[in-house]
Amino acid sequence: MLERIDAFENLWFPRTRAIIQRVVPEASRGRFEAQFFHELSQQPLEPGVVGSVRTWITCFEALASSREPGAREVHA
Repeated sequence: MLERIDAFENLWFPRTRAIIQRVVPEASRGRFEAQFFHELSQQPLEPGVVGSVRTWITCFEALASSREPGAREVHA
């Protein structure tokens, strides 16, 4: 199970950064990315990966109702 969670993390953390770079307006891009990934970093293949993916999911779900420019586009 940890390997599957780690594979998700390895795919979606960098992909999310790339999507933010592509769709968030340049003026707010750095702040947006810093906010999304605040206290969130990829973890090695160990139990800590569960917490990082849980935090990523919480941040991702919040994008759907965020008023930040580009948030809904990142979520989509």
